[in-house]
Amino acid sequence: MSEFDKILLAAEQGDPESQYTLGLMYVSGNRVTKNKSEAAKWLKKAADQGLPEAQYHLALMYSGGHGVAKNNKEAAKWVKKAAEQGFPEAQYTLAVWLSLGQGVAQNMEEAFRWSALAAEQGHPTAQYLLAILYADGEGVTQNKEEAFRWSGLAAEQGYPKAQYLLAELYANGEGVAQNKKEAAKWF
Repeated sequence: MSEFDKILLAAEQGDPESQYTLGLMYVSGNRVTKNKSEAAKWLKKAADQGLPEAQYHLALMYSGGHGVAKNNKEAAKWVKKAAEQGFPEAQYTLAVWLSLGQGVAQNMEEAFRWSALAAEQGHPTAQYLLAILYADGEGVTQNKEEAFRWSGLAAEQGYPKAQYLLAELYANGEGVAQNKKEAAKWF
């Protein structure tokens, strides 16, 4: 029995991890012909069983209209389910959607909250978003020191936009003592 056959059998028997794996295989075309509607079917089965990774990927399918009709409200429902289970990528995505009003009502305070949850788990893009929210005072009281702190955490993980923001904060002396040498290091 091939590896694919083992995964398919387990998925058909209701194993959510196998359903998720099978869904990703159909998304990528790994060992199977790419088939986004088949991918969505298997991701939905795993998502219905509460697997946060599957819920997140299903949300992306709905958001982009891949294998399913584009539906931002359905996407938001699934990304929120994954976020509520502590899945950092979903928390960050929900924060972005809340900040843009994509599939949900725009709510900068909630965007800040979800971004903070993902950032605290070390998600560099969420850390950068949190830094921007602090720097601009969006959804939270403006705090350049916190903007500096969060941009530094993301920058240290190699996130380029955070490195640039950190350089700007050093160059302008915002949230930290002005330091042109440190600014140049991050530019």
